[in-house]
Amino acid sequence: MGLKDWCKGMKIDPKNCILVQGVPEGFDEGTIESTLEERIAKCVVHGRMFQRGEGTYVVLCEFDKVMEPLSVPRDPLFSRGMGKGFRESTGQGCASPP
Repeated sequence: MGLKDWCKGMKIDPKNCILVQGVPEGFDEGTIESTLEERIAKCVVHGRMFQRGEGTYVVLCEFDKVMEPLSVPRDPLFSRGMGKGFRESTGQGCASPP
């Protein structure tokens, strides 16, 4: 499921959202929100979906502003020795590690 489809189902604007991939099981909504707030801006987690092949979660996060692709960090936010990095898909493009 892509960002636009997920946002339509949640009735939120995809331009203000990112999908964070590769989030380890041990991270709750509060940890995800505080980590993203430190690096990007304040956000709200709207849901998560388990990716069996990866063994991690993809998380839908909404911000109070439009998320420009270049404003989203390209390095892993959730490293802390607890899993892989992530890619974010924004409503206007995609930022991913090289």
